[in-house]
Amino acid sequence: MAVGLAAFQTANDINSMAGGMARDLHSVLGRIAAFQSFLVATDLKAAPYSMSPDDETSIKSAFTDLAQLGQVYEGAATRTPAYDYRTFAKRLYGFGTA
Repeated sequence: MAVGLAAFQTANDINSMAGGMARDLHSVLGRIAAFQSFLVATDLKAAPYSMSPDDETSIKSAFTDLAQLGQVYEGAATRTPAYDYRTFAKRLYGFGTA
């Protein structure tokens, strides 16, 4: 038996994977929107968070972009020209990763 993800064996396998990923994306974008609302209303430099201005800027910039991506997904916004939404988000998950 192979290690890792097994090849899709049936249409049900494909449907399950496709539906699961679509559901996950929808859920994560909803969580991003809620977190963005919190970030907009919160000074992360103040107690109890006491973040540096640079850290606050990195997090807020990343979630501004991610929230906009969610708005594009919902059809509530468009983005022209094309934009790499990883620009600030990749600072949160590590350098050198795509």
